[in-house]
Order: sequence, then structure tokens, then C-alpha cells
Amino acid sequence: MKELLAGKGSSLLAGLAASRVLLAFDFDGTLAPIVDQPDDARMRRTTAKLLGAVCALYPCAVISGRAKADVVDRLQGASVKYVVGNHGLEPGPCLEEYAEEARIAQRLLETALAGQRGVEIESKTYSLAIHYRRAPRKEAARKLISRAVATLPRSMRVVPGKLVVNVVPDGAPNKGDALMQLQAMEGADTAIYVGDDVTDEDVFRLDRPGRLLTIRVGQSSLSSAAYYLRDQRAMDRLLAELVALRKRPPSGPQVDSRSPERAADALDFLRRLWALNHSLEALSGNMTARLGITAQQRLVIRLLGKYPGLPPGRLAALLHLDPGTISATLRRLEAKGLVSRRPDPKDGRRAALQLTSKGSPLDRAAPGTVENAVELLLKETPPEEIAAAQRVLERLTERVRSEVADNLRPHRYTEDRMP
Repeated sequence: MKELLAGKGSSLLAGLAASRVLLAFDFDGTLAPIVDQPDDARMRRTTAKLLGAVCALYPCAVISGRAKADVVDRLQGASVKYVVGNHGLEPGPCLEEYAEEARIAQRLLETALAGQRGVEIESKTYSLAIHYRRAPRKEAARKLISRAVATLPRSMRVVPGKLVVNVVPDGAPNKGDALMQLQAMEGADTAIYVGDDVTDEDVFRLDRPGRLLTIRVGQSSLSSAAYYLRDQRAMDRLLAELVALRKRPPSGPQVDSRSPERAADALDFLRRLWALNHSLEALSGNMTARLGITAQQRLVIRLLGKYPGLPPGRLAALLHLDPGTISATLRRLEAKGLVSRRPDPKDGRRAALQLTSKGSPLDRAAPGTVENAVELLLKETPPEEIAAAQRVLERLTERVRSEVADNLRPHRYTEDRMP
């Protein structure tokens, strides 16, 4: 872990500031100092002013353990584009389910921890924070809280913090999931994330070299963050530097945007497509680790849930895939016991696909999935923009297919004749 505002850290920051970058921050301990009473947390006046200036120059997000509405009330007018609460799960799907799990956990924990001095349970609707900052014997209080949480009938994710134990529904999106989703929605090539606590490690552990700069407030040998700020007051220096980097005139000769020397529009468009493809692959890999299936396999499951009995050929057509490609996907899903095939009752020569009892539970909306990212984007995008994007993608697909058809002859390439 290296200090960001010293040595080569500043030049790294300058390079990212010149890119299409998303800035994301935790709130408590990052934008605002840690205080004894959570309700007293406020940004310093200078921090609030600098954050407002940063938001005018960059797309910004605050991803906090607090409830979303609570965070919004503490931003002091800064035009933060994205606000995510409850450690990454709010807003998002399955909120009613998470709220019910949190209510049950709160009721049981209030009974288990009744009478414990200095221990307070804070409900954030979809998660809980059990504070023990005012407990006379803090280590004993922490152990007692851990034992109480372990007895809950439903599995909950425990995220320790600075004199607080966060209790989050198991399987809910975390801050890392939220950041990746926001970066994909924004179409940002890079992201910078600043946090200070254990819950921020879900972002710090993301393996995205060249695409994510992770910064921790305070040095720690146990953190996965790449860089650190000396203390919370250094946030003002970081924010001021980010403002200066965007306001500072770029070095080197300037090229008129109308001149032939500027980058071709086609290459810029391709760069965005590749950024999207990279994000899709990253989220698909994350889904494989969490759900046991890739994004493409999940799409197959969702379609079979909607159209039970679909023949493989029709499924391939719906997905715009070659039948051979969909066959390989189906074989993997069958091997996992998620999909089965039976003779079509109307035509015994064809197979009818359906989900198994093991595959059916996967046919429901879930956070941290590709379709969830698309659904959230579509909800906040005007219909005319969606229609225009669909037309462009359809026409691009046809153009690419045309290029394939026009170049079916095999080519021999040498080192001085590249494709």
C-alpha cells in the first residue's frame, strides 16, 4: 500500500482524471469524520464545497452503509449522480425480501442483547448496524454481538466495522457489486473508489488492473487497497487535486476536433463496445463465483422459465446464436442438473427443454446480475433513447454479419500482413 498524494500517486491520478472515470466514495470516515454518535456525522464545510465542485466535473457516486435516504440528507447540496445505501443493496431488486429478513433479525437481536450497556441496534430497513462504541467493555460486547448473530435462524452476512457490527442479508449485493454495476451503467472506462473500513474491502479486493484505483483512508497492512491517504482530512487535498486536474489545461499540442488528425469515430465507438464487453465478462465471472452459472447460462434459464417446452432451435433463434453454440451451453446446464429435455409431445422428433427442480429457483430476479443492471438502466432512461440504442445495435449487428458474409474465404496472414 502506497501513499497516494506522494511520489507517483499524483501522476497516476492525473492519468485517470483524463479518462472517462467514475468517482465513488464511502461516507462515514471518508467524506465525513468518524463521530461518537452516527446521527452527528457531517462533512466539514470545506469538504462539502470541494465535493460539489468535483461533482460538477466528474460523474460521482457515494456508496455507504447508511440507508440511501440518510446519505442523501447529508450531502449538503452536492449533485452526486448515484447514491447507493445499505452496503450496496439499495436501490435494487428483492428489497422487500431483505426488509423482512432485517425485521426478523432485529426482533431476535433486541431480545438477545437486551440490557447490554452501550450496545445499540440501528435499523436501516434492509440491514442492521449494531453499535458498541459506548459499551464499557468493548471486546466483550463485540463477542456477545457475534454470538447473538450466529444464533439467528436465517444466515446473515456479518461485516465488522469501527466499533460496529453490520448485519446484512446473505446473498445481497455488496459495495463491489454496486461499483461494478455503476461503472457499467455510466460507461466509464475507469473508476476511483475511496473508503476506510472493512465493508469497503469488497471494492478493494476487486481485481481490475488499469480500470480501478482503490484508496483507503488510513494505512493498513490488512487492507487490499492499492493506495492510502494519511487521514480523513487528506480527503480535502484529494478532492482539490481532482478539481485542479479537470480545470487544468491539457499539456501538449492541441488538435482541432474538426481536423483529420482526430481519432476516428468508428474507433471511439468500438472502444465503448469493448468497455461494455469487458464489463459483461467481469460481471459474468462474478455471477459464476456467486451463483454457479455464467450470464449467458442465466439468460437461457430465464428464457426457459418464461417459455417452458422451448425446442433448442427456437431457443438459439431467440438468443441470436448458432445452434452449435447453444448446444454446448445446454450440455453444461444439463450436466449441472439445471435443465432437462424430453420429447416434444407434438413432435417426437424434437426435444422440449424445461427447467428442473434445481434450476427453477434460479429463474427469478436477482441483484448482481447482467439483467438487473439492464433493468435498472432501462428504468431511468427515456423511451426514445432506448429505442434509438436498440436501432443502432440492430443495424450494427446486421453490418457485422454482412462483413462476415463478404469475407468467408480463408485468408493467409503473415507478420507484415495482419488482419
